[in-house]
Amino acid sequence: MHLSEAKKKSMIEKWAEKHKALVSCPGCNEAIREDDDLETIEYIKTRRGTEIFLHRGCVEKVWKGRGRQ
Repeated sequence: MHLSEAKKKSMIEKWAEKHKALVSCPGCNEAIREDDDLETIEYIKTRRGTEIFLHRGCVEKVWKGRGRQ
């Protein structure tokens, strides 16, 4: 899903407020903050409604090349 930087920033702030924790990339475990360069951040919402924020370079680490079959 393609989001603007403002929308990503808003969603990261809401996620952090709701969960009382920093958003972390599941690929490298680094914190993602709303003041980071959001051009390199991807947003994924799964079928179950899980919201995932991760670095563009970490997508392959998380999914390991397993595309939809």
